[in-house]
Amino acid sequence: MRKILIAIVAVSVVSVVGFSKMEGAQQRSSFTAMTGAKADEVRQEIVRLEADKLAAFLKNGDVAAGWIQSHDSDDIVEPREDGVQTVPKNETSEMWKKGVLFLISEKQSGNAVDVYENGNTAVCSYYADSTYKIGGKSVPVKTGVLDVWSKFPDGSWRRIVTKAVKVVSIP
Repeated sequence: MRKILIAIVAVSVVSVVGFSKMEGAQQRSSFTAMTGAKADEVRQEIVRLEADKLAAFLKNGDVAAGWIQSHDSDDIVEPREDGVQTVPKNETSEMWKKGVLFLISEKQSGNAVDVYENGNTAVCSYYADSTYKIGGKSVPVKTGVLDVWSKFPDGSWRRIVTKAVKVVSIP
């Protein structure tokens, strides 16, 4: 039950807070982000975790898979166009191990972290200009990315929601 509630809250935070922020909207959601020393401490921790994630993903293979195993919740929520689904972290880590997911490069910009729920939930958003190897070819991809992090009872931070939206240029 707790996992379902967290997923609902996380998806709400992702859709309301994150996308409005990424689109530059002036209107903020009814969720109020924390400020102050505790929020700054959480922000720094999430920034470190996200930097570790990028470093691991750039190493690909077992290193990326190991990061997934130690930092993602057992079933990570991935909102998609056809609905919300959960993806077992074992599936994702196997894709990294087998080279199905292979990141050649990634440059991030616009990174921001908002902290909620007394410092127990954080929403990280950024733009990513990435290049993946798919079918032996280099494929450039521009996305807006949102990761929702939750502090678990054991004190560890786990990524519970991830959403990447392809950025499309409109002439």
